[in-house]
Amino acid sequence: MTAVQTINPGDIVEARTAFDHWVRRRATTEPYMSDFLIVRLCTEEEWSEALVAGREPRSVPWPAEDVHPCQ
Repeated sequence: MTAVQTINPGDIVEARTAFDHWVRRRATTEPYMSDFLIVRLCTEEEWSEALVAGREPRSVPWPAEDVHPCQ
């Protein structure tokens, strides 16, 4: 099993940007297949605001190959 398969909603992850930088985000989904394997991510701020408001976080799709769980 690869690391991407162990990502769950709520996990803190590191994601590689298009400019090859790493950013810390929250996963809002498990990896799923679209045209390619995707994980939806949001910022920590959005995660917290959504919890307080009782809503789903606004998230963006990210290539799962560029997402790794934080250790």
